[in-house]
Amino acid sequence: MDKLCVFCGEPLNEDGVCENIHSFKKMCLNCQFCDGMYCQNEDNKQKALEKMLETLKKESGGYSVKTLEIEPLPLKKPALKCSNWALSENIRVQLPALFV
Repeated sequence: MDKLCVFCGEPLNEDGVCENIHSFKKMCLNCQFCDGMYCQNEDNKQKALEKMLETLKKESGGYSVKTLEIEPLPLKKPALKCSNWALSENIRVQLPALFV
């Protein structure tokens, strides 16, 4: 008997891989750090803050920056892959419903 894919039941190829695509994209839309359409990831926020401070240092105009407070803007492309992604609990709870 051929080996079958545990996700769709289709036969696996000779490498033991299903040729159907069974992957979810690591994106803001299913990330635990996405609050509505805003990224609340502290690592992302810190990286953005560091970039902003570096830019301000280059363009100081005779002044130094003592404090800088930032807040997230709405995400422009929430379906792009994110390197600081973690699966949302809400999405994890919905996964069993995908199995019929």
